Amino acid sequence: MMKPLLPVVVLVSLSVAALNAQIAGGDAIEVTGINADYATTPEFNFKYGPKGKAAKNRDWLEIETTFNWQPKPGPNAPKYLDELTFNYYVLLNNPNYRDANTGAQGALLVGRSVLTAVSAGKGLHTVIYVSPRTLDRFFDGKPPASASGAVKEASVVVTRQGQVVAYYTTSGKAQQNWWNTFPPIQGYLLNKNETPFAPLAWDYYEPLKASPSGSGF
Repeated sequence: MMKPLLPVVVLVSLSVAALNAQIAGGDAIEVTGINADYATTPEFNFKYGPKGKAAKNRDWLEIETTFNWQPKPGPNAPKYLDELTFNYYVLLNNPNYRDANTGAQGALLVGRSVLTAVSAGKGLHTVIYVSPRTLDRFFDGKPPASASGAVKEASVVVTRQGQVVAYYTTSGKAQQNWWNTFPPIQGYLLNKNETPFAPLAWDYYEPLKASPSGSGF
């Protein structure tokens, strides 16, 4: 079973630049951290696929966000949020990559996770992934040995009903909207239910809202 991420050397820096905000009804939401780590493709006890075609399990880039949601105290305080959107901007650390159309340097992966039935509390978790083949694609077939080497910058903007309610970046130096200087690359950030990790750590992460649009913008 996939274990919760630990603050070891492969994690992206936890230097924070956090923005706290109020959401509808005076409730407070705060993103407290973004951790990036490698997670090896899980194995399951069943047989599938061509016989004798076993492949070596590879590392996915796993980006976990930790956050708090504190409802405004009162007799009618809600216990759950029906929808909360996490918009991700992940700049991969490959100085050799250039956009084929614009020539801009740096691969900026963008995507989103829409959560539902978010429980009030502290230390809540959500996660998004980059597949091993995608890492090959943007690192010329030679992904870095650690997640800290793969990610140059990662930010999450949390929205509810179209309003920004929280912001977090892995570097205190990064300004909001820093990603506007890079052409966005859609379709490579995957929600947990789009990966082999879908059935794992089910109760550790807040549930995803079903959406036919997937994780891209």
